[in-house]
Amino acid sequence: MATDGRLFAWQDDGLPLSGWPVETEQPIAHPVALGDLDGDGPSEVIGVTRSGALHVWEANGALRWREPALPPSVVAPVIIRLDEAHSGVVVATTDKRLSIFDGQ
Repeated sequence: MATDGRLFAWQDDGLPLSGWPVETEQPIAHPVALGDLDGDGPSEVIGVTRSGALHVWEANGALRWREPALPPSVVAPVIIRLDEAHSGVVVATTDKRLSIFDGQ
């Protein structure tokens, strides 16, 4: 993570991943979550900015979706797979609210 709104990703050998860094309107505020939301194999990357926008990126850096409506006090997102037949869901919480998003 950088303080200017960029999020970086590297390969095991230390080289940057193709498609990264990605840019957001605000810096990422918390640790990101990694997980395969759609069952296709590669992990998606989920991050929340200081302004509360939730972003989901594909492994190649392409933005999958963005949810701008979260309060800025959201803590780090988590990914939950309810069972093997369903895709993952993204859960983000504040001190007063639980937000659940379909990973699709």
